[in-house]
Parts: sequence; C-alpha cells; structure tokens
Amino acid sequence: MKPNLRVFIFLSGVLSLLAGLPAQATGKPVISLDEAVKLALTKNPAITISQSEVEAAQGRVTQARSGYLPQVSVSSGYDRRYSYSPGSTGRLNDSAYDDYAARATASQLIYDFGQTTGKIGQSRKNLDASRESLSDVASALCRDVKVSYLEVLKKQHLVRVNIESLKAKEKHLAQSRALYNQGLRPRIDLTKGQTEVSQAKLSLLQARYSLKNNLTELENLMGGPPVAGEYELAEVGKGSKPPDNLESLRQRALEARQDLAQLKSKIEAARAGLESVTGNYWPSLKASGSYSFSDDNPDMEDRAWQAGLTLNWDIFTGLRHSGQESEARAEIRRLDAFLKQEELTVTRQVNQSFLALREAYEAVDTARIAFAQAKENLNQAEGRYQAGKSDIVELSDAQVLYTTSQSALVQATYSHLQAWAALEYATGEPAPLSELTAER
Repeated sequence: MKPNLRVFIFLSGVLSLLAGLPAQATGKPVISLDEAVKLALTKNPAITISQSEVEAAQGRVTQARSGYLPQVSVSSGYDRRYSYSPGSTGRLNDSAYDDYAARATASQLIYDFGQTTGKIGQSRKNLDASRESLSDVASALCRDVKVSYLEVLKKQHLVRVNIESLKAKEKHLAQSRALYNQGLRPRIDLTKGQTEVSQAKLSLLQARYSLKNNLTELENLMGGPPVAGEYELAEVGKGSKPPDNLESLRQRALEARQDLAQLKSKIEAARAGLESVTGNYWPSLKASGSYSFSDDNPDMEDRAWQAGLTLNWDIFTGLRHSGQESEARAEIRRLDAFLKQEELTVTRQVNQSFLALREAYEAVDTARIAFAQAKENLNQAEGRYQAGKSDIVELSDAQVLYTTSQSALVQATYSHLQAWAALEYATGEPAPLSELTAER
C-alpha cells in the first residue's frame, strides 16, 4: 500500500489531553505548517544559492552551444601620420595624412568528431544535476521545517505540562501547610512541598527557554520571523498508521530520491565529457572568411576578401589527450561507485525511518495508557493524603509519575509526527516546487 506521507488528520482529543487546558484564542497571527514551508522555500538563502547554481549551469549550456554557432568579429582603426624629408634647399618638408583600416571576419565550425557535441551534452546533464540538487535542497528544507515546527509545538505543550505541574505542587504545598498548621502533618511535609515547588519553577524556566531556542531555529529555517511581533503556530494532526510494505518504500526511494537522480545526471555528464575528450584525437573542420578595407593614401584604397576551409589536427600533444581520457574514465568509475554507495545509504535511511515511525506509532498508545494510569494513581494519592492515610512521599511520587508520563505522551506524540517527516524525505517525497518559482 502506498502511504500518503503528506496527509495529516485532525488532532483533537490527544493534544487537549496533553496540555490539560483548552486552547484559547489570543488574537495573534497564526502560522500554519504549510505557510512555514512556503516561507522557507521563498526566503531561505539555501534555496537562493541552489537557484543561482541552476542559473549558472544554464549559462554554461549556452557557452557550450556557442561552439556550433557562427563566430563573427569586426575591427577598425585610425591613425594620423606625419612624415618629414629633407628638401632641395636643405629645409625639412613635412606632410600629414590619415590612415583608416577596417576588417570583418566570420567562421563556422563544420565538424569536430564529437568534441563540441560532447561539451554540449555534458553541460546539459550538469544542468539536470543542478536542478536535481535544487529539488533535494528543497525537500531537505521541507523536512527540517516540519521537524522544527513540530519541535516547537512539542515544547509549547511541555511548557503547559510544567505549568500544570507547578500549579499542582503549589496546591499540594497549600494542603501541607494547612495540615501542618493544624498539627496533623510534620514540618518535613511542608519543607518537601516547598522544595518541589522550587524545582517545578526551575523546570518551567528551562522549558520556556528551550521553547525560545527551538522557535529561533524554526525562524532561521523560514528565513526570518514570519511576521513582525508575536505570533502562534497552528496545531497539526496526528500521523496515520505506518505503512506495512518496507520493500515498496525502498524501491520508491531508489526511484524518487533527488540526490540519486543528481548523481545519475552527473554520470551521464561525465560520459558526455568522455565523448568530447575522445574527439580530440581527430581533426576539426572549420569554414572562415574575411573582408578588409584600408586607406593610407589619399589617392588609393585597398579592399580585400578571402574565404576558405581549415582542417586542424593535433597529431601529437605530448600524451595530453591520453591523460584527459584516463581522467574522464576514472571520473565515471568514481561516480558509479559513489552512486552505489549512496543507494546503500538511502536504503539504510529508509529502513531506519520506517522502524523509527513504527516505534513512535506504538509508543503513542503505550504512553497514552501510562498517562491515564498515572492520572488515576495521582487522584488516589491525593485522596489518601488528604484523608491522612499516606505521607508526602507517596503524594510526591504520584505527582512525579503523573508529570513524567504526561511529558512522555507529549514526546511520543510529536516524535510520531516527526518520524513521518523523516520517512517522507527518505522515500523521496518531492518538495512543492511551485513555491521555488515564486517571486523572491
């Protein structure tokens, strides 16, 4: 079954359970995941760099094609000449005149045994490789934005978990203080409650700064803050059930991964380069013609034209051509081996992403059950402590277990979504290339 790696379904019950609090409207601008990806594809400098490399490759194609187009040049010159000669009376006679000259030349390559066609083919395949590189950069950027976006959402929920934990511990501290004041509890219950409140405040502080760091990372991927001032991220849905057929995912990745396509284009470019190099063993035939005009005497004009064919053959170049051929063949072998290595790497990435997704998917259900059990355990511990049937240690352990399981559920839920993003990239899910042509 071919998985739909880009489809998310609405996440409702799980995320409200995670936060323990209903979402509230704040009036701030809301940035969705799709909007974050679009911003990254239009503002991230990595895309501009890759697009510039494509444009440079297009320029090299034009340069290579120029070898089969006519070459025309025009030159002209002007001189003012003075001459002096002795006269019959012993005085110098001087004279001055203008010297004009103009020349137009044209040449056309007729045939060179694949030297020029090989260069053209090589430049075109390198252009294909640069386009595949752009696609790969865009796909990797989409993955990074999704993972970072989800990481920010996860940290937001962890902040809420820590806020809820702090409130619960402050509530327990108030209970301990009241029972201590009534002489029903020892002072150690009060001291322990104060310590746990301080620890909860520290955990909340760390969670908030961790959120700020992750938000900074997301904004860096988006090419800067999406809006001026504060904003919020829209919630996403939970990933669907993981695919079952690992082999089909591997095959899809080997066919669709842009980095593999880039290497294949480079191999074809190297083979075209070899064709150009082997053409150097043979002659090249060129037609040329020129027309010139000069006037260095007031009474005379010189005009001339010529046309002909030129056969140029480098019979021996000190084994330079042989060395170029050896280099070209070695480059093809290197790229072939590199492609095989990358195919193994891609297969490994798919395997790891597939297993990570299945693990994360199963972890969500386990974490949800553990959270429900921890919540029930906390309710019982609070009742026992209030009734004087347990000590502060039991209540503290129950609160720690509740907070830990709640955090674990947050981690598992968003790790599941992040695993989808990783598998999506590993199997060659293309980036929305329409965004790459947007006005920058």
